Amino acid sequence: RLLSVVFGQQKTQLFNPQARGAILPRLGSVYLRLGDAAEAERCCTEAIQIAEETGDARLGAQALAGLSHAHHRTGDLSAAKDALLRAVRQSLALPSKPLLRAALSELSAVEAHLGNTEMAARLREILDFPESEEAVAHFVTQSEFLMDEYARELDLDTLRL
Repeated sequence: RLLSVVFGQQKTQLFNPQARGAILPRLGSVYLRLGDAAEAERCCTEAIQIAEETGDARLGAQALAGLSHAHHRTGDLSAAKDALLRAVRQSLALPSKPLLRAALSELSAVEAHLGNTEMAARLREILDFPESEEAVAHFVTQSEFLMDEYARELDLDTLRL
């Protein structure tokens, strides 16, 4: 409904998975700013499904991060953490690391809100690196190690999209 009004797309374009996938996380963000976390969650969940169907890791990471924001807004920190862990896992596979940095930063905030101050501090430490190629490689390695720790802690691999 708001999708066609906001973006003025023709109906056939809205059913194109790539077009919907590109729009839905942004639309979820708009809904969240308007205070409608449920609609934001719906948009992000649909974008995650499109990402799974098309194999688009970038879209998956973006949609999972958006879903975590919606959960965080409603106070469901456990669901926010789960979505962020999945977003981090997806972001690790991407060549560019801004999504990974953003997901880890948000994960640090969620961990702090959950009272997991040690993990929040470790995440902030990983995030504190210069932008050199060597530092980025170290950042990715540390992030992968941390995701393996989370997987062992959870005793199952829910970290995959």
